[in-house]
Amino acid sequence: MSETQSNLFNYTDEKPPVLREIKPILHPTRRDTILGFLGVIENRERSPFLNAQRYRYEGGDEKQDYFRKIGGYSMPQRTMKWLLGKGLKYVFIEEVDNSRLIEYDATDFPNVGAELEDWKGEAQWCVPTEQARHLWSLTEATVHHVNE
Repeated sequence: MSETQSNLFNYTDEKPPVLREIKPILHPTRRDTILGFLGVIENRERSPFLNAQRYRYEGGDEKQDYFRKIGGYSMPQRTMKWLLGKGLKYVFIEEVDNSRLIEYDATDFPNVGAELEDWKGEAQWCVPTEQARHLWSLTEATVHHVNE
């Protein structure tokens, strides 16, 4: 069974999210790098989210963002604390090379995330994909990017 298929243990009747990105968030220490995009989930009472496009695999000019040792993705602690203080509800990792959208509760990063000191230039929280709320295929979910 693939990771995006459901069974009796992980079935949910939750509808796939419809994400509308609104504005970019710059990386806190590398100001020329976009960390992700803030927006609202149109079919969930316009809940606020952060969508970050990441690469699971290394290839070509792209560097792998997936942290194999923990089996997940990381976010800068300073940025997450600020966004949580502003009411962020969800974090989505859009795996552009894997056609997958990984959905986390934003509070998973400080609550269950492994602390990575000075990884990628600053302290991060890394949450394994097995802790995700849901794994969506990009054919199920809808992402309206800022430039669309």
